Amino acid sequence: MSSHPLALVEGQSRHSFGSVRSGSHDASSPLLDVMLDLGTLAPADAQEVANNARHDWAPICEYVNSMFMLDEADILRAQSLKCGARIVDPATPFRQPELLEDVDIRKCIKKAIIPLRNVGSATLVVTSSPTSFAADTAHLPDHLHPLKMALATRHQITDVIANDHKTRLAELAEKRVHSEDSCRHLSKPTSRTAKILWLLGFGSVALFMPKVLFAALIGWAILSMFAVLALRVWASIVYLCQNLKPREETALFQLPTVSILVPLLNERNIAGQLVRQLSRLDYPREKLDVCLITEASDKVTQTTLRETILPHWIRVHEVPKGSLKTKPRAMNYALDFCRGSIIGIYDAEDAPEPDQLLKIVHGFANRPAEVACLQGALDFYNPKQNWMSRCFTLEYATWFRLILPGFQALGLPIPLGGTTVFFRRHVLEELGGWDAHNVTEDAELGMRLAKAGYRTELIDTTTYEEACCAPRAWIRQRSRWLKGYAATYMVLMKDPKALFTQLGWRGFLGVQLIFLCTLSQFALAPLILGLWLLPVQEVASSTGISWLTSAIVAMFIMAEVANITVTALATRRAEHRRFWIWIPTLHAYFFLASLACYKALWELIRDPFYWDKTSHGKSLRRAQPSPSGAKPPLPRPLRRPHVSASETPPKYVRAEPDKHGRRHRFQ
Repeated sequence: MSSHPLALVEGQSRHSFGSVRSGSHDASSPLLDVMLDLGTLAPADAQEVANNARHDWAPICEYVNSMFMLDEADILRAQSLKCGARIVDPATPFRQPELLEDVDIRKCIKKAIIPLRNVGSATLVVTSSPTSFAADTAHLPDHLHPLKMALATRHQITDVIANDHKTRLAELAEKRVHSEDSCRHLSKPTSRTAKILWLLGFGSVALFMPKVLFAALIGWAILSMFAVLALRVWASIVYLCQNLKPREETALFQLPTVSILVPLLNERNIAGQLVRQLSRLDYPREKLDVCLITEASDKVTQTTLRETILPHWIRVHEVPKGSLKTKPRAMNYALDFCRGSIIGIYDAEDAPEPDQLLKIVHGFANRPAEVACLQGALDFYNPKQNWMSRCFTLEYATWFRLILPGFQALGLPIPLGGTTVFFRRHVLEELGGWDAHNVTEDAELGMRLAKAGYRTELIDTTTYEEACCAPRAWIRQRSRWLKGYAATYMVLMKDPKALFTQLGWRGFLGVQLIFLCTLSQFALAPLILGLWLLPVQEVASSTGISWLTSAIVAMFIMAEVANITVTALATRRAEHRRFWIWIPTLHAYFFLASLACYKALWELIRDPFYWDKTSHGKSLRRAQPSPSGAKPPLPRPLRRPHVSASETPPKYVRAEPDKHGRRHRFQ
């Protein structure tokens, strides 16, 4: 195996199109010779493919399909003639789905193989990659042997598996994470009873000892407020004071395949915008695998996608019905269908910077193996829409530009964002993907990464998305986040001793500050504000401490100055400075978080797994400035009519590249 750092990411053999029967590796690519004989490629085109595939280490089939937009049937026919295996339709009514009952179905999807039916004493196994047939079928049980190879396209194989085993795949997606790390136990009757007992106990104390409870809540509110403030200031100082040296980057001679998951739900207006934004990505299309994920019951999004022209590198996956409908469950389902060794997440309204994926693959290649996740920054393309969007911009700039980098500098676990986050696939699969029952699967996964000894690092790239501008929608979104924070904290603290051992004292303290104190701060914010509205002198006189009034006022003034300073430092970039005038108004903005917190706590008892969907596309009618350095969208690829494997493929003519570097060869 190559010692190059990216070899661990891609794991792809350079010479992947040698003879299957001999096991040798032929750099001359006999597959191209077959394509030349069939007339599928012109000689000049074949030479171009050979040169570029050798340079990029790209599989020839992927490169040909991407650059020349050949139908998969043409490539499949050439592979059939090269290796001597016949082409079959895996959707045949004579298939035997029961052959997959005791087989690792996820590996079958990942390798694009399917045991189709018994043929005498052998089992007919359909594959899309005849050159790796032996390695791809190594996990099949002994009772299926001997194996006989047949060919079909990758999409044909995976579609049949997805259709025949919907229920099984849905169950696997829901319970992919180990039960000890999942919050799915929150729906159990015992868990509900415990929640009710906590509420009754709290109500009893409030009824019989109101002064004691009030004093305790006031004390905890002040303590949690200053604890969170101390964390923010501490992280900011450490990040600003560290001597950041430019990272030495290794030149890449092999780019990995990157899969992008984009969960969609009830999206009416966003599909066209999404395709345009993803088309801006400056990454080889043969190495780009975009998966749009829809629910089987989501007819709105399905209709929208059918009416949208999708490039060949964008696929749609329909998640079968299950016991719940959440974003992490949908991503767990789609993960098995991804081709990439790097997995990224985008939201429906995202507009990533064009060079983002190149930064990501270079970032993984030049970081140690324990860095399993890279988190990009989020910003907004509608920051000036109204007051709420301005405050949203200030909040996110502080979080992604200062606080999270400070967490990284301090070695604290990082609660991930739900988008522009990228993983090494093998680590993601090792941890079981996402908790399908957690409505903040991103933050929860960040904690699991830290518990397993992996690190998350921030990377200098930005994705622009739509700021939530309506108070009602904002409260719904924020309540989902806070409910997930509460569920995550409950799971983490099931065994505090084990958590302390896994994270160390610093990480353990970080969990308390990030989750417990944050929730407490929002829940008790009205009490803090009440100290300004109620006569503070009464508090002083009741305690007999004359200087208490001055002390409380001084603390609050110091806290206010510190918060304003941190936010101003985080928004020192030129595009954010114009929002400084709105920093003092963040008090009113965060007061809404208290309402969201009460909603979250109620839903945690009533319906802990309910996914409160945030609507997208509300700002598309407004002018959207392109991110800095963004390129104009690439033209939509043309699609040629489908040609079956039994038909003679059309001839191609040599053409000079157009202004976009794409050749059109169909006659």
